[in-house]
Amino acid sequence: ATSCTNFVRELMEIETDTADLRELRDTAMAVDPKYRTESGLATAVGELDKVRTSITSSKDGTVHPRTPYVIRQPELCNHCNLCVEMCKSVQGVGAIGEIREIGDESSLSATEVKAFHGAPLPTTECVNCGQCINVCPTGALREASCVDEVNEVMKDPSVPKVFQFAPSVRVALAEEFGKAPGEMSLTKQMVAATRMMGDNIYVFDTNFTADLTIIEEGNELLERLRRVLTGKKMLGPDHMETALPMITSCSPGWVTYCEKNYADLIPNVSSCKSPQQMAGSLIKHFWSKRHGYEPANVISISVMPCVAKKQEASREEFIDANGVREVDYVLTTREFAELMKLNGVDPTKTDPSIPLGDSHWGLTLGDFDDPFGQASGAGLIFGATGGVMEAALRTAYEVVTGRPVPFARLDIQPVRGMDGVKVASVPLRDVLPEWGFLEGVDVKVAVAHGLTNARKLCDEIQLAKEKNEPPPYHFVEVMCCPGGCLGGGGQPKPTSTEIKMKRASLIYAEDHGLPLRKSHENASVRRLYDEFLVQPLAHHSHELLHTHYKAKDTEPRTFAFSHNDQVQDVLHLLVQNGYPRDTRALLTNMFSDIVDKYGYVSDSAIVAIADHVGASPVNIESILSHYHFFPRSPNTPKTSIYLCESHHCRQHGMSEIKQHLKDRGIPYHMTSWLGWSVDGGPAALIKHVGDSRVHHMLNITKNDPRLDDLEHFVNPLPEPNFNVLTMRRYSERAPSVLDDIVLSEEDEQIAKMGLCPVSQKAFAMDPDELIDHLDCASLRGCGGAGFPTHLKWRSVRDASAENKCVVVNADEGLPSTFKDYYLTRDASCRMRMLVGVATACHVVGAKQAYVYLRYEYKNLKSLIEADWEMYRTKMNPLAKNIPLTVVLGGGPYICGEETALFESLEGNLPQARTKRHQFPTDSGLFGWPTLVSNVETFAWIPSIIYHGGVWFHDLAVLPELGGAKLISISGDVAKPTLAAIPMGVTLRSVLEETAGIPIDEIAACEVGGLTEELTYPQDFDQPLTLAFKAGHLSAGGSIVVFSKKNFDEKRIFRTKAKFYDVESCQLCSPCREGAKVFRYGVDSIMDENTTLSADTIETYQHLFHSMEVLSNCGHGKACGKTARTILEKKNKVQDPENFCK
Repeated sequence: ATSCTNFVRELMEIETDTADLRELRDTAMAVDPKYRTESGLATAVGELDKVRTSITSSKDGTVHPRTPYVIRQPELCNHCNLCVEMCKSVQGVGAIGEIREIGDESSLSATEVKAFHGAPLPTTECVNCGQCINVCPTGALREASCVDEVNEVMKDPSVPKVFQFAPSVRVALAEEFGKAPGEMSLTKQMVAATRMMGDNIYVFDTNFTADLTIIEEGNELLERLRRVLTGKKMLGPDHMETALPMITSCSPGWVTYCEKNYADLIPNVSSCKSPQQMAGSLIKHFWSKRHGYEPANVISISVMPCVAKKQEASREEFIDANGVREVDYVLTTREFAELMKLNGVDPTKTDPSIPLGDSHWGLTLGDFDDPFGQASGAGLIFGATGGVMEAALRTAYEVVTGRPVPFARLDIQPVRGMDGVKVASVPLRDVLPEWGFLEGVDVKVAVAHGLTNARKLCDEIQLAKEKNEPPPYHFVEVMCCPGGCLGGGGQPKPTSTEIKMKRASLIYAEDHGLPLRKSHENASVRRLYDEFLVQPLAHHSHELLHTHYKAKDTEPRTFAFSHNDQVQDVLHLLVQNGYPRDTRALLTNMFSDIVDKYGYVSDSAIVAIADHVGASPVNIESILSHYHFFPRSPNTPKTSIYLCESHHCRQHGMSEIKQHLKDRGIPYHMTSWLGWSVDGGPAALIKHVGDSRVHHMLNITKNDPRLDDLEHFVNPLPEPNFNVLTMRRYSERAPSVLDDIVLSEEDEQIAKMGLCPVSQKAFAMDPDELIDHLDCASLRGCGGAGFPTHLKWRSVRDASAENKCVVVNADEGLPSTFKDYYLTRDASCRMRMLVGVATACHVVGAKQAYVYLRYEYKNLKSLIEADWEMYRTKMNPLAKNIPLTVVLGGGPYICGEETALFESLEGNLPQARTKRHQFPTDSGLFGWPTLVSNVETFAWIPSIIYHGGVWFHDLAVLPELGGAKLISISGDVAKPTLAAIPMGVTLRSVLEETAGIPIDEIAACEVGGLTEELTYPQDFDQPLTLAFKAGHLSAGGSIVVFSKKNFDEKRIFRTKAKFYDVESCQLCSPCREGAKVFRYGVDSIMDENTTLSADTIETYQHLFHSMEVLSNCGHGKACGKTARTILEKKNKVQDPENFCK
């Protein structure tokens, strides 16, 4: 019993930690996508991660370290893809991707999060920011912990242990002990708690070295300005960099990002070490010597909000010749909380006012130690985005003018807040005499947090350099993590924008309460210069507080360099074929061209594509892995064969064909549907290396000699070998969408005149009048969804937007549907479709049209392009300014779903969008108002324009429905048939007209597509419509007939189960995992002789119901419905009516 389904009663015993409960928690988290927000990031990551931690010890399972700083535990991953989205979309790094392995006959589909080419993450684009950890809901990702090592060190009283604490740790730490975000800051309490965990412990404030950073960095900026404006030197070495703008170096993730992506901007990066490394350097080389310790014997421990600080501490620049590190251990905020819990210390309940005694010069338990314990509010606000800039301006402005910055309470509001990029200008007027060269200068500054925003500034700076223009800014702050250190990858989870703002309010409140607000007023910093450093940028400062960075190569680039010839060859191919740079909108066409030439998409090709379109290689590899027709293996044969496993091909001997190929050692690929594979026998697609065409092998027989000579097989554009019929008996006027189905001279004339009069009439009509005709016609979307066409057209027409587009969905991925192949294959029908597209563009105001063409139909691409060119130049010059682009699909069924089609067209993962409340008519392709419809829908438009809307409406048998529809009929029939049927005709009537076998020999039909349930003879008298009403059957696309002689229900549902698994886009957990379960369990569910346990049945029930309710798109919902239906039908459920309640 669970708490959500049972009321509390007297004497009830409640268990909260049992093995069964832990298993249920695991299951719930594996399939429940509710931990997503509209942006795709987790809303309850922290709570879910804590639950997972309580279930599974951090030491259990197989640990797969991906970097020395980030660890992934694959068995805990629920493939929510949040880490990938964070890395790619929020951070713009793209170091990891979810690489898909599409299931075959014997294996289930699977995905794995990994780097490109299987490379270790440190050699890739990864910057170790840890943001992937912050959004991981299951604990599969975490920082590489050093808690155990530090805990051991704490037990040794003979070893001096020196802690330092970053500013943002104190305002977030309480969250790890049950306090609400923004509830309390633990500055003194965390110091006291540290001392309570051992002896010989010293605690310093990183805010001190933040103040020191401002002095050094501020003087570096002023010196750069002096040398640029006057050519004279005052401070620093002769060879110091002078590039402007100067960019901060406090964020190690940003520094690594710059080294890997913007090597030419490295001279712009400040040479100052970060506050952590300045503190570590002073601890080892100043403090330790003052106290008589050897640097190697002092353990320097920093507590930071950032995983990247672990990487920074291990940089070779911060390890001396004797192997002594400036910082020995870096604990994240989360790790420090874990360390305290291990030692039974709760900082929220600690009294920091207890005196320490004479040995600590009168300090209390909560006071930082001297000499690095005094800090200003300027050092404290380093923790918030804009804080470094604000601290620098407080000091630099006063140093130059002798006056405080002209902002109330020293709060420089223009650089605060959560805007991704903040820009400000600070005018320098009436400066002090020694700074006369700055008189009248407006210091331009910019602040960015999150690497996507950093990229915007970097590109702007680079562009100015390339154009030899003055730099757009003088000083730039960049923080790697969104929100700055407050949102660091090591902070308590979750870390939403709201939480970051609450943490920021604590920082700013504490800043206001401090006696020191400016770094240059810190007496301890001044004393350090007097006693040791002498002056900013001087010898000791340069030696201990500054460093230099250099470009870092990444594995993909190294790989590309070592395979330069092929990379350059592919880049040349992309340019030669006209693909524009820095756009992924034609990515599938690029894949297709590369497969045409090489037979597969190599690692080198991926690197070249990534360089050409401006993406990371793993992002391209991830996208590629979701398509069926773009092989990755260099062992791909010169000729590949793809077999269709639709019902029709299975019914006509596909198993014998597969066995024939196996016996001869010929490798083959299985695909759910080839789009035209109905011709009596099974069908296959043949692809030759060096040939841009695909070839259609139809009506394959057992021991077919063509299979033994594949490399010479050619058949690029076979004539369709199926009946094309109209249901004339149901209407005096039959549909005329098909070229050879004409009942009047007028229709014949339309075809002969190339549709010119109809097209010109459409462009001459008032757009609103034409939409009214569509309304009167009751034309609905013919792809299967049945949405009223006139509503789409009017909505896009009424949308206020500069850019609109029209998209033709010619993917036709629903098995057993072949109507669109005929419409695009036949010249007259193809032109009808294009006239419909042009009319739509004219009516809705679209400036661009796209045809998303199924890969198997790629030989039609050039025909469509040629016909469009002829149409807009010769038949209808009014359409000459409307470009049409044909983009190839790659096989996935999900691309028939309109939003997944948009994602594919945009060059993203072919997955359905999660924002289901947004209609394409408002925000479709590229965010533009988009009219998207099926090929058939557009093909009806010329006839409706010519005859009028009433004509089309009256074709229906049932007046309340209106219209007609093409439907594909295959299976156990005399001959496959494409029939134009009036809406409302019964299934029985269609079968009598087309099946070619007696009705009483038919066991069942699959009506509407493979995702629909089987229809049995008792329901054959139901009407075929697009109304989706009870008692109606779907006229979406196809009818597959199963005769009693060949009816194998297990085989049918096995085909469905495999289809659901293979064609799941892997986005949402219910569909991804549920489809696997269904495929794995379909045989036992279907077997009436198999008895399932009550627990198994209950698990199936809940899982299948969750799929219906929680799946992101119709694919998962249909799978859940199919699975649940057969579970109930086979008497596996005792009370099917009540289980959903």
